[in-house]
Amino acid sequence: MAYLAALGYLVSIAGPLLAGGLLTQFGFNPLFVLVIFINALALIPLSKLTEIKVKFEFSYKQTLKELFKKGNRRLSMACFSDGAQAMVGVIIRPIFIYQILEHEYMAVGAIAALIIIVTIFFQLLIGKYTDELPKRKLIHIGYSLYALGWLAK
Repeated sequence: MAYLAALGYLVSIAGPLLAGGLLTQFGFNPLFVLVIFINALALIPLSKLTEIKVKFEFSYKQTLKELFKKGNRRLSMACFSDGAQAMVGVIIRPIFIYQILEHEYMAVGAIAALIIIVTIFFQLLIGKYTDELPKRKLIHIGYSLYALGWLAK
């Protein structure tokens, strides 16, 4: 699994570098056109899907009750926190890096690619020891590395 995830990350390294280069050379308009084109291409497989009729067991009201039920509070808070952390990573961190690097688009792309490369390295390292180490120790190491990664970011 780690190798498949790493392959996906490797493909995503080219994105920030390409975006930084396009932005530096041509500005925002060609970059927006390219992103719109790529997103349009990504919609093509969706047209091949067949419609599936699904009946939901919970109403919206029942879903909200389950979400905020006392027994589900810890799980709900964990999911809300994960979403908040993801939003910081997607919105706040790139703006912060852009400001620190004094509006150098290519440097922002290079930093983003470097972060992905370091992530791949640690993911493969932990993936190697997944079968060898006890699960409790592995979880502790994983959370520690994740926390260190956020501090480094």
